[in-house]
Amino acid sequence: MSRWGVMSLTFALSILLCACSGAGQAKSYDIPSDVCGISVKPELLSPLLVAGDVLEERKSAEGGEYWKCRLLVDSKLSLVAEGGMLGGFRDPMEETAVAKRREEDVVRVRIGGEEAVLWASGAAVTFPCETSLFGSFVGVRLTTGDTEGEQKERRAHVKAFAEDFVAELKNHHQCAS
Repeated sequence: MSRWGVMSLTFALSILLCACSGAGQAKSYDIPSDVCGISVKPELLSPLLVAGDVLEERKSAEGGEYWKCRLLVDSKLSLVAEGGMLGGFRDPMEETAVAKRREEDVVRVRIGGEEAVLWASGAAVTFPCETSLFGSFVGVRLTTGDTEGEQKERRAHVKAFAEDFVAELKNHHQCAS
């Protein structure tokens, strides 16, 4: 094959790979201003959601001691937010099974001034909430479906969203802390 033929084939394969990888796809849906009934800043949520056409929220548990909802884009999992009332402090490190399965580094941090752990596709936080009807602490875990890209950058996006989500969750439950 001539040099021009090889270059043409390489160029064609490059275009095909870019088209198949989803590079350049946009989010054709509106970014919500709440997740699981908790107000959030869409600009902090947006980096955690994948490109696609249709965003859907599915709640599998709501109210009471435990809640969980999923954001799906074109029927693919994009974000899971779940939490519950706890009778006492629970080490957020106990909520890192997803990170271990994905072989992502887990680091201890503070989110909203509270004990937390953070990994590239999620975070777990435990905070006191004395006004809670069901317990004296709240545990929260956020997990994204996206595992593409630089871990450090993804971790920064997850932390920014988690800071906002935890602050709003504290307000929602009227926690004293």
